[in-house]
Amino acid sequence: MNRPTAVAYIDMLACLFAFFVVAFAIAFQVEKTNNGNIDDPSQFIIVMNWADQSRNDIDLIVRDSHNRIVWYKAKTVVGMSLDRDDLGNGGPNDPIRREVVSIRKSSPGLYTINVLFFRNSDTNRPNEDVKVSVLKLNPYLEIYSGITRLSKVGEEKTVVSFTVNEDGSVKNADVNKQVKIVTQGALK
Repeated sequence: MNRPTAVAYIDMLACLFAFFVVAFAIAFQVEKTNNGNIDDPSQFIIVMNWADQSRNDIDLIVRDSHNRIVWYKAKTVVGMSLDRDDLGNGGPNDPIRREVVSIRKSSPGLYTINVLFFRNSDTNRPNEDVKVSVLKLNPYLEIYSGITRLSKVGEEKTVVSFTVNEDGSVKNADVNKQVKIVTQGALK
């Protein structure tokens, strides 16, 4: 092989090597932060909080437009899941009292969000003030945020009902209509 051909061959190899290095760098590049946007496959997130370090067990109950119910007895149903079930006894490393439900596949219709005073294990706290937030993600919208007081074991209250339209938008957030989901006997 003569000298000009060898130099051209080495140049071509160097270019190919550089191309593959750049291609690998692009392929394995770490994704940059998303400036506060929420990357979650969920369409809605429902978060319930009550007094930190409380030993009382409060349950979050969500019924979807097909009358499927997610709560501690059914942690996953089609399109919804109870992502965090707090029993009120979180131990020394987890004093925060919180339950979270994700709705990953919403369908048009009525959704009802209830809270249930399941167990009173804290004699110093006969009542629990429960904060519930219902968030629609992408685009972000706070559908509801409010506090409900539960006063006795077995008490179930509807905090909000809302309707999801065909296009995924939300209308008619209703905080007045009370609907028992699990304490009506069939699911108890």
